[in-house]
Amino acid sequence: MIGDRGKTEKDKFLKRYGKYIFIFVLFLGVGSFIFYLTYNNVREAMIENLNAKQMILARQAARGIESFVNDHIAMLRHMAKNRHIVDFDETGKIILHDFYASHAGELSIIARIDKKGNILHPEPYDKGAISQPVTELEVFREVERTGQVAVSDVFINRRGFKTIIVHVPVFQGNVFNGTLALSFPFDFIARRYVEDIRIGQDGYAWVISKKGVELSCPVPGHVGNSVFDNCRDFPDILSMAERMVKGEEGVATYQFNMVRGNVMEKMTKQAVFLPIRLGNNFWSIVVASPEEEAVGALQGFRNRLLLLAVIFAIGTGFLFYILFKTGMLTDEIRRRQRTEDALRESEEKYRLLAENASDVIWSTDLNFNFVFVSPSIEKVQGWTAEEFKSFRLQKIMPPDSLATVVKVIEEERLLEKEAGADPKRTRRLEIEEYRKDGSTVWVEVIAGFLRNKDGEPVGITGITRDISERKRAEEALRHSEERFSKAFHISPSPTIISTLDDGRYIDVNESFLRMLGYLREEMIGHTAAELNVWANYDDRQKAGQKLSAQGFLRGELLHLRNKSGDIRYVLLSAEIIKLNNEKYVLSIFYDITDQRKLENQLRQNQKMEAIGTLAGGIAHDFNNILSAVIGYTEMAQGEADAGEHLRHYLEQIHKAGERARDLVRQILAFSRRHEQEREPVMIAPIIKEGIKLLRSSLPSTIQIVRSITTTPTLILADPTQIHQVLMNLCTNAAHAMREKGGILDIQLKKEKVVAARALHPFDLKAGEYVRLTVSDTGRGIDPAIMERIFDPFFTTKGPGEGTGLGLSVVYGIVRDHGGAIDVESEPGRGTTVSVYFPFKDTGEPLLEQFTETALGGNERILFVDDEPALVELGGIMLSSLGYRVTSGTNSSEALKIFRAGARDFNLVITDMTMPDMRGDELAREILKIRPDIPIILCSGFSDMISEEKARELGIRRFIMKPFLKKEMAQAIREVLDGELRQNKDL
Repeated sequence: MIGDRGKTEKDKFLKRYGKYIFIFVLFLGVGSFIFYLTYNNVREAMIENLNAKQMILARQAARGIESFVNDHIAMLRHMAKNRHIVDFDETGKIILHDFYASHAGELSIIARIDKKGNILHPEPYDKGAISQPVTELEVFREVERTGQVAVSDVFINRRGFKTIIVHVPVFQGNVFNGTLALSFPFDFIARRYVEDIRIGQDGYAWVISKKGVELSCPVPGHVGNSVFDNCRDFPDILSMAERMVKGEEGVATYQFNMVRGNVMEKMTKQAVFLPIRLGNNFWSIVVASPEEEAVGALQGFRNRLLLLAVIFAIGTGFLFYILFKTGMLTDEIRRRQRTEDALRESEEKYRLLAENASDVIWSTDLNFNFVFVSPSIEKVQGWTAEEFKSFRLQKIMPPDSLATVVKVIEEERLLEKEAGADPKRTRRLEIEEYRKDGSTVWVEVIAGFLRNKDGEPVGITGITRDISERKRAEEALRHSEERFSKAFHISPSPTIISTLDDGRYIDVNESFLRMLGYLREEMIGHTAAELNVWANYDDRQKAGQKLSAQGFLRGELLHLRNKSGDIRYVLLSAEIIKLNNEKYVLSIFYDITDQRKLENQLRQNQKMEAIGTLAGGIAHDFNNILSAVIGYTEMAQGEADAGEHLRHYLEQIHKAGERARDLVRQILAFSRRHEQEREPVMIAPIIKEGIKLLRSSLPSTIQIVRSITTTPTLILADPTQIHQVLMNLCTNAAHAMREKGGILDIQLKKEKVVAARALHPFDLKAGEYVRLTVSDTGRGIDPAIMERIFDPFFTTKGPGEGTGLGLSVVYGIVRDHGGAIDVESEPGRGTTVSVYFPFKDTGEPLLEQFTETALGGNERILFVDDEPALVELGGIMLSSLGYRVTSGTNSSEALKIFRAGARDFNLVITDMTMPDMRGDELAREILKIRPDIPIILCSGFSDMISEEKARELGIRRFIMKPFLKKEMAQAIREVLDGELRQNKDL
């Protein structure tokens, strides 16, 4: 019975109080779990906050070092393009000296290195260093191999200081011509960016190279050794180091020995690391702090929270007891109680957390009277929590920040009245607040309404975080972006930024605008396709595919069309970049249009030279053949009776021979590789005389319009060749208009060229010229054949209409006169050819004088030629003129004949090209025997002799084969009569 009664009492107790006990135990368990979560979350938040601060410091140091080195690299790149640095003359040395003087505190040495890796000139100047190989030669070799900037590892220089070297390539055109080398003292960089980083008592930064060598570290004995050796007993550090040498970024936790007094103990550290990228090299920086410095305060927090939990449990039990005894109060009392409970629970819940957090935790009532402020306010703004609680908003923030806060409050009050407003919403602000010393600090405020159990706002709670470091980092980033923008816009290389998806221009620099001839507003917001910039859409597709596959382009050849429609040949280097988390393409162009023109010009010159060599090779033999044909024909004409058919036939053979002779001379006009003797001539009378001849030969459907300047047009020239240039150009122009007729416009004027231009066959340099322009309104020239118009034997005329030598001869003559040719043509609109001859501002013009000379005589002549037919012809021809002729086919035999009777001869006529002894050599030997003997030298073609060289040897006249009888007769009389006059004068 007693047992049953006990059991009944127990059942009654459990029935009556069981639910309260269950609720109490459940509440206690939940409270303990919340305690654990709170403690753990706070601990993780504090570690995360520590790592965030460390990452800011590490990133600031990394960006500072990168900016320091990259700024100097940018300056070196700019200097490396300076022609004084490329050629390295005295001005180049002054540039190096001035650069070193203006940066002496930041660098050790700047030097110009030649292409073999030897020092040309160092600053500060050290005579003993000249011609010495540069330190860290393998870095120089990498620049030589890749043509890119290279940065060395840190090494100990000859003076015992830690140093890094930057090499920037110098190019002579496209050829590697050495480097500009810059030496930085590493200790300067470490002091400036690394050694001042301190967090708490034992937090510091250290730096390793990409090979794992510790470059900067406060731990004695670590600098200069591998981190894998220094920390081989600490696997967590080794794991972190392996990621660092790969250039990764991240956070890590590791243990390391710490000496406190005489006791060494292991300490857990929280660390962040990220790479410092320096051209082709990189380092990695670590910022690490002891974990206990960040979370040590949580130990006291945990103990106090446990005590509070016990008190809270007792209080909760007592509360249940009171609730059980007293029942429920009235609704008004319950509402008030819920409000008070919410405020009290909020304060109790966050007080210990706030007291130990680095951020400021606060709460106010709806009138903005501070109810609670965490102690961390003193660290952030200098006031104690009690002092701060007494302030109004006007006291703690500037007017601009206050206006922002008031605006947000009004917005929230209006939003609170709307149905469906999120009760858990928060607002985030970045504002300035005052410090106790009157200065301001940038803070991030996250706040929201504090609500009772009914969801009604009873106050405001929030967190204030000091973001000064972040703001400074953002400011530094902004300055960096400004520097990039400035470098972008002043860069001499055409540069653009465009969208990745459709290539829309976001920004373009002045060099790009000049290259294509557009205004900025015409390009920004448009694509290359919209502006018809792509001259070849295959280029666009190929470049896009490579960029998508590789992420970059290097030296991609493109054909672009400028605003005026001209094609520009460019090399493109591009890379995908990120701006504001969006992907764009940074493109840098190198305009090689002028370079390609020069290459085409060189190919044309080489082609002309090759064909000229071939022409010269056959000219001698061909002229000997023509000499026999023309000479014997003339002799036969002299013996044939007038009116006979035979005489008519001989005249036709003679005309054909003369045409063949002229054709050979045209071929030789562009193959001539030595200068002809020229005299100052006025070109205007030659052009006027040529126009008179043209009028009678052109059809009436072609109208000649001329504009000949009256100013002096003096040039050094051969008048016959100038006449030939005019006739060839006008003949081509007339042929282009033969079907429909048109206007042949001939202009001659003096012109001053200000800027050099690439033309045929040479560049047109700045200076004064006489410009001959021949324009027609014919069918024009197809662009596909424009590059071939100067090729010998190339013609668009039909069979029998031309030889294809017209423009080739013009090309050869203009080349020999040191001039240039410019051709402009548009199919269906006509062609304009401009020929530039260098103007000669001194000298008297040549006045041609013609004198009648007797064509025969009775003097004795020694005639020498290795062709028997020509020897026979020469004897017959000269004998018919009355001369006494001694002939020879061997130069050595001829010399013996002359030596035997030197005073018996009045004149020697010799061929140039003979197997035993050349004509010039024979003349030299004859003049040794008798210096006063006149000599005439004949040649079909020879590289070995020219008219000028012949005169220097003492030869009186130089005649080109084949020659007419009257030409030889006149030359003989001029030489002999001149000799006779000279003897009379003596």
